[in-house]
This record gives sequence, structure tokens and C-alpha cells, in this order.
Amino acid sequence: MRLLDSCGIAKDITALVKESVQELKFSLRTSRDETVMAHDIDTYMAPRRKVYKRIKKCIKNMKGSKQFSPNAVQYKDQDLKTITSKLKETKAIGFSYSNVLKQLKALEMVILEIEEGLESTFRNLVKERVSLVTALSH
Repeated sequence: MRLLDSCGIAKDITALVKESVQELKFSLRTSRDETVMAHDIDTYMAPRRKVYKRIKKCIKNMKGSKQFSPNAVQYKDQDLKTITSKLKETKAIGFSYSNVLKQLKALEMVILEIEEGLESTFRNLVKERVSLVTALSH
């Protein structure tokens, strides 16, 4: 059950990140003023800390599950740190317009892959849950 909840939280977080990436891309395309662009990027980065905390909480929750492999959690935790550092690097690069758009496009592709993986995992967890409930009720 924890895995199913964690998967749902991860799907919600992914949707939030995807939405904020799209908003930032729109803002960058419509604004040519560097101070406005810098402000928009700062606005984009601020919620990242909240998302990071939610992901850490989700990972902590999964670590408590006996069904979940600690190695997989460590691997995902390292991936999270890598993604977060890449987001920070994007901010520190100097924000050239084309570079930021390329980074956002790459991030959108990663988000799409994550969404597909989460959707598949979520469906499999629901199927397993239904199978367990069916087996226990007979």
C-alpha cells in the first residue's frame, strides 16, 4: 500500500514539475528582458526545494516498506540528487536563452519518461493489489 501511495505522490510531483517547466518555457519565449527572465527562473527554482522535500519524504516512506529494495531507493535518491544538481547548474550557467530552452526541452523528455514509468508501475501495483484482495477474499 505504501508503494501505491508513493507512486501516486510521485505522479503528482511529476505533473507539477511538468507544468512549471511549461510555464517557464512560455515566460522565456514571451519575455526578452533579462531581469524578467532571471526573475522567472528564480520563480521556477523556488518550488523545486518543496518538490525535493516531498520526494525525500516519499523515499523515506518507501524505505520503511519491507517490500522495497534499499538499493533501489539509494539509486533513486542518487538520481534525485543528480537531477537537482542539474537544475541548479542550469540556474548558474548564465541563462542564455537558447541554452535554457534546450535544457527545458531535455527536462521535458526526462519528465515524459518518468511519467510513462510511473504510469506503468502504478498500473502494476493496482493489479497486484486487486489480485491480493481477490486471493484473500476467497
